[in-house]
Amino acid sequence: MTAQEAWEKLENVYMGKTVSNKLFLKDELFGLRLEEGGDIEDHVCRFQNCIANLQKVEETYKDDDMAIILLRSLPSSFKHFRTTLMFGKKSLKLEDVIQALQSYAKLDDITESFQGLYAKGKERGRENTKEEKIGNRGRSKSKKKKEKNEGCFECGSADHWKRNCKIWKEKKAKMEGSSGSASAVTEHESDGELLSVTSGSKAFTNWILDTGCTFYMCAVREWFDTYKEVSSGEVLMGDDSSCPVRGIGTVRIRMFDGMIRALGNVRYVPRLRKNLISLGTLDEAGYEYKSKKGRLRVTKGSLVVMQGDLQPNKLYMLIGTTIVGGAAVSINQSVEDKTELWHHRLGHISQKGLQELHKQGLLEGVSSCKLDFYEYCVLGKQRKVSFASSSVDNRSKEQLSYIHSDVWGPALTKSNGGARYFVTFMDDFSRKVWVYFMKQKSEVFAKFKEWKTEIENQTGRKIKYLRSDNGCEYTSTEFTDYCKQEGIIRHFTVKKNPQQNVVAERMNRTLMERERSMRFHAGLPDSFWAEAVNHASYLINRSPSTVLGFKSAEEV
Repeated sequence: MTAQEAWEKLENVYMGKTVSNKLFLKDELFGLRLEEGGDIEDHVCRFQNCIANLQKVEETYKDDDMAIILLRSLPSSFKHFRTTLMFGKKSLKLEDVIQALQSYAKLDDITESFQGLYAKGKERGRENTKEEKIGNRGRSKSKKKKEKNEGCFECGSADHWKRNCKIWKEKKAKMEGSSGSASAVTEHESDGELLSVTSGSKAFTNWILDTGCTFYMCAVREWFDTYKEVSSGEVLMGDDSSCPVRGIGTVRIRMFDGMIRALGNVRYVPRLRKNLISLGTLDEAGYEYKSKKGRLRVTKGSLVVMQGDLQPNKLYMLIGTTIVGGAAVSINQSVEDKTELWHHRLGHISQKGLQELHKQGLLEGVSSCKLDFYEYCVLGKQRKVSFASSSVDNRSKEQLSYIHSDVWGPALTKSNGGARYFVTFMDDFSRKVWVYFMKQKSEVFAKFKEWKTEIENQTGRKIKYLRSDNGCEYTSTEFTDYCKQEGIIRHFTVKKNPQQNVVAERMNRTLMERERSMRFHAGLPDSFWAEAVNHASYLINRSPSTVLGFKSAEEV
């Protein structure tokens, strides 16, 4: 018997394409699990062997199915890893998952030595003597009290002490870091200081909410969404070695509520072992923070933007996952880019609108016209499913030939002037919008007459068509008779079909998006909604519109 014949015989016996062999191989694949703390490289190798064996018996899976099976085989500690990897993707590639796991394994193998940080010229807590072990800091003060008082200080039970408590041991086992040797951070321009405690192992995967550090600091270059190199500031480590601040940029984090928020001016310090969020910086930006029962909350007004849980090492760890950024190339900027400032000034205008104004040379100090992720735009511009646009251009050929109108309200909060509604009148040709505020919906007819008299007198043109919904405010007898007298033809939408009044409905949505974005950013109360809507309409009439070929309504 030749070697080839022997191999074929063994293959027929052990790798035959029988149902039993296929069942065994599939059980092996779906039963594959990575234990906590297990070797990731070995686990990936075993997974690939399972796939190869199945392919030999003509059992194949799609690439994204294999990627999902591999992610499913990871332990619960990889929950944030899975969330980060799958965020914003419609499909996954097995190769991408394997590469991400290999990178994660390399980060996990980074030095196990413990390191800490201290603020230059300052102290926090009690210093350790040479004879005192680092891990026992703070225990000697309470030791005598525990010996005098019977019972556990952790669970309250009287039959054991805290050091023998199962709950305390579980918490201690989950502790990701402990106190370590010290180092300091200084900034040349602002004498910035940092105070926190860090450790090895999984140091890169979490954020610490710290009152002692002056700036946001991150040790993972790949997390930056925008990035530019700088050459100021340095970190002085415990062994007197220094590590300079390599860059500065923004990092996006998916918070506890699923909302993605961006941290700006984050310092990139490669040799840090913890990523730090400065509560002092948040306080300076108008945020408030308060801790209670092991939970720290960062708020702005009534909105909770961040939450952190108290760890056994007395540090607050952020609840959330970091989204890997897209800043692949460093950008040196000698002049500050004012794109974001103009975005705010123009009522949170779109990126296309900014680009068009920049082409016309109307925006001073703008270089890129690229907008970063901005939380106030997301908060203010959330929407339901959009209406389908018509493929036929039915726009009118002259001003005031066709008018769209709609009523918005009631607002949950009255405006400073007592209004709870507003009505919009929009010219189909120029797409210019006029807004009138009302205390009651019944005021629509009076506002229409007021607007009609003013606009016809200023333009010398007559209104020919008026499109609106079938609301009682538009179908009243006095409104209908008035339009007949003035020769205005009425177009009404079908009941419960607001899509037929899409132009007015879309304008109302745009006004409210701008209103919310500006008000959230300025931190104004809800009662200022009318002032924000009025300002938004002023800006919209003077901003580029895609319908008008990126011209403004005032230009048409």
